[in-house]
Amino acid sequence: FKYPVNTDAVPDYLLAVPRPKCLSEVESDLSRKIHKTVEEFLKDLRLIFSNCVRYNQGRDQLIDEDCSLRIWAMGFLELIENTSWIKENRQLQLLPEWKA
Repeated sequence: FKYPVNTDAVPDYLLAVPRPKCLSEVESDLSRKIHKTVEEFLKDLRLIFSNCVRYNQGRDQLIDEDCSLRIWAMGFLELIENTSWIKENRQLQLLPEWKA
């Protein structure tokens, strides 16, 4: 999740995942202020985990830790999205004490 998938090692990845994304790219986007809203930021985080599911669906090598992390992250994203502060302040730069 942290770094881009090595497509030399996983040559079929881009066939299954047309829009790859990883946490280091999200971090870079945050530091360059690419995300203008909370929705844009959360959309990228959701994309990371949906890509994992998309690529690994039906594969025996899907590791339990990956599933656990995905389940935790999706729950965490839902919690973030449903907080009253986020609902009232949709601009990402308004997040309190936000540091990339």
